[in-house]
Amino acid sequence: MPAPAHGARLAVTGIPLGAYDHVVNGKPALDWVVERQCVKTDKDSGIANDANERAVETMKSPKYRLKRFLRAVTVSLEIMKIVRGLPKPDIAWNLLRADSELVVSCRLLPAIG
Repeated sequence: MPAPAHGARLAVTGIPLGAYDHVVNGKPALDWVVERQCVKTDKDSGIANDANERAVETMKSPKYRLKRFLRAVTVSLEIMKIVRGLPKPDIAWNLLRADSELVVSCRLLPAIG
């Protein structure tokens, strides 16, 4: 695979939709990876923070950002396989109101069978 030219746009197609099911803090993990790849400029200093340049300098490979994204796709798919294979929890949730505070409690239900 030839290395993408510096500043080149890159389109990755064929990502399984299941990779987007791995959510971290309310957002797909893949979105977090992509967001970390953008160039950010500090408003006060005007200094640009380019994660891509740092990655190339550190990892000595212009392919690093693509490889990192593809690894995140694989990890997300594998995590979702594990999660989907877990048994459903037997938990009862109770929401209680106590002195203007919302209290959440849970208890394990007895196993059946």
